[in-house]
Amino acid sequence: YSRLQNIAKSRELLESAKMCAIEDRDLLSQVEMSEAALDALNGQDDLACKKFASLKSEYRDLLARPENDDFAVELDSRFACALYESGRYVEAIPLFEGLFKRETLADKQRLQVSFAFALIRAGRLSEAQPLLFEAMTGDDPSLAQTASDYLSKIEKTSLKL
Repeated sequence: YSRLQNIAKSRELLESAKMCAIEDRDLLSQVEMSEAALDALNGQDDLACKKFASLKSEYRDLLARPENDDFAVELDSRFACALYESGRYVEAIPLFEGLFKRETLADKQRLQVSFAFALIRAGRLSEAQPLLFEAMTGDDPSLAQTASDYLSKIEKTSLKL
């Protein structure tokens, strides 16, 4: 339902899932992450950031377990993007840096563009360039074009200096 932008139905189902998961902390963590992701999808980025930060704190023990590495990566990815979307670029950068230390990363091209933009906004242009070059070669033509546009802006700015 969330992919169909039916936020009300998504929230209804999440509330039902939360009731079912109340005794299972692992499952409850997933439901709560889905809830925060739904807030981000609905444009409530500040609320999503608060929920993602709370998840990192509340479930620190679960996130530290090797068998929950996918959960930790997904949480950091969603949290970094929510911070980015809310304009909190400097806060997003350490999360992005941690994500890009991993060998495999889902939705890498989108994360590269977001990370690069956060770096640009923080005045770290030279660090953004390699991310944008790589994002230009990704599978999503729209993201590749966005990366190219950002890169040309960096180059124009550098030429003016």
